[in-house]
Amino acid sequence: LSDWSRRIGFFALAPGGRLVDLAQDPTPFALPPHCGRLVRIDNDLAVLREDMNYLDDLHAMFEGARPVIQDTQVFGCADLLADDAAAIVGQDWFELDVAKDNRPITVEIADAPHMDRSGTYLVTGGFSGLGRAVALWLADNGAGRIALAARRGIDTPGAFDLLDQLGERGALAEAYAADVSDADAVMELLRELHRPDAPLRGIYHAAGVIEDELVSDMTPTQVERVMGPKAGGAWALHVASSELDIELQQFVLFSSIANLVGNSRQANYCAANGFMDGLAQLRHSQGLPAVSINFGAIDGTGMLEADERVGQHLTQIGLAPLDVNVALRGLGRAIARGVPQVAIAEKIAWEKWSVYEGVGGASPAFAALVEESRAAQAGDASLAQQLHAAITGLEDAAAIEILRSLIADIIAAGLKTSADRLKPEQTFDSFGVDSLMTTEIQIQLDLVLGVNFSVVELLGSTTIAKLADKALEEIRSGAAGAELAA
Repeated sequence: LSDWSRRIGFFALAPGGRLVDLAQDPTPFALPPHCGRLVRIDNDLAVLREDMNYLDDLHAMFEGARPVIQDTQVFGCADLLADDAAAIVGQDWFELDVAKDNRPITVEIADAPHMDRSGTYLVTGGFSGLGRAVALWLADNGAGRIALAARRGIDTPGAFDLLDQLGERGALAEAYAADVSDADAVMELLRELHRPDAPLRGIYHAAGVIEDELVSDMTPTQVERVMGPKAGGAWALHVASSELDIELQQFVLFSSIANLVGNSRQANYCAANGFMDGLAQLRHSQGLPAVSINFGAIDGTGMLEADERVGQHLTQIGLAPLDVNVALRGLGRAIARGVPQVAIAEKIAWEKWSVYEGVGGASPAFAALVEESRAAQAGDASLAQQLHAAITGLEDAAAIEILRSLIADIIAAGLKTSADRLKPEQTFDSFGVDSLMTTEIQIQLDLVLGVNFSVVELLGSTTIAKLADKALEEIRSGAAGAELAA
C-alpha cells in the first residue's frame, strides 16, 4: 500500500473504508483521514488458512454493512469518447457501465497491423539482425507464409534454426537465395512468390551493407557496395511489384536515423537510407503503401549482438541502442497509422552527440536540441567554466601543466592504465588507442575541459602536449572574447 499511496492515492476509498496491506515488508505511509481501518496481513495464505485466530480476525474485519460510494454517476464507453467528455466526467470517481452500453464507438488499433493468413510476406536480409526479428514478429502477428531472401539463402548461418522457429509459430517459412541489388533477380523472385493461393501481401526490405570510410577517402566501389543492396534493392522491389501489378498491403523500408542526424564515415550509408526515405514518399504520393523507418541502433541485433563494445560506443556518443521489442512495437504502429516516414530511436543525448559530431552539433538544425540537452547537464558545464576561470588567471607554463595532467588522466582512464606511464610527447598511435576509445576520450575531454576536439585530432601523431596547447589557446580566446563582449 505504500507504493499505491505514492503512485495513485486513496481517492477511491469510501468514507470509513478498510485498507488491507499484503506487503512482505510493510513500509510506512500516510493513512488517509477517511480510512476506517488498516489491516496488515501476512501474504502466506497457505499458512494463514490454518490459523484460526487469523480467520476470526478476518471475519470480524468484514462484519457490518459495506460502505458505499455516494453520489456516483454512471457513464458508458461512448460518453468517455465524446468530444465533451472532460466536462461530463468532471469528478474523481465514477462508475463505468460497459455491459449495458450498446452504442457503437470508433476504436483505433494503433500497433496491430493486419496480417493475412493466406498471404505471403517477403523479408530481405531476413536471416540475421533486425530482419530475423521482423520475421518472427510477422509470424507472431498471423502471417501465413514468410519468404526470407539473402545472398546465400538457406546456406546462411542460422537459417535452418530460424525456419524451425517460424514453423513452430504457425507460419510456412521458405528460404530464397537472391541478390536484391540485381533487378532481374528481384523480378524473378517476386514472380515466383506471388501465387494465386498465397499472394504477396507485404515486402520488408532489411537487406543492407555497411562499409564506413571518411568521405575524402571513400571510393566509388565503396559507395556502390553500400548503395546497391539498400537503395538499388528498394528500387528493384518497387519496380517489380508495380510491373507485376501486385496489390501490396505493406511496403516497409528499414532506413536509419543516421540519415537524419548524420554519422561520421557513413556518407554512403546515409545516402542509401536517404534514397529509401525518398522512395517511401514517392510511393505514398502515388497512393501506394510505403513507410520508411529511420531506426536507431537496435540492441541484440547485427553488430550490437556480435560486439557489446558497439553498444557502449553508441551510448557514449548519445545514441543509446533501442530495445528490439520497443522497435517492433514502433514498427507495427507506423504500419497501422499509414505514415510514409517515421524515426524510432531511444532518447538521444544531444549534448554528447554534438561533441562526437562537431559539424552536426554546430548546425542550426540541431541548435535548440543541443542547447536544451546541455542545459539539463548544467552541473558538468559549470565545472568546466570554473576550470576556465582558474586557467585564465595562470601563467602559460602553469596552465599547460594542469591541462596536460587532466588530459593524461582522461586518456589513462580510457586505456585503463596509470597517467604516470603516459609521456606528453608520446603519440596516440603508441598508446594503442582504438576508435571506440577515441570516442570516449573525446567526450570526456569536452566534459572536463569544455574544449571540443574532433576525432581526427585524437588519432595518429597527436600528443598530450598538442592537445594541451590547443585547449589553452581555446580557453584564452574564449576569455578574450568574453571581455570584448562585456
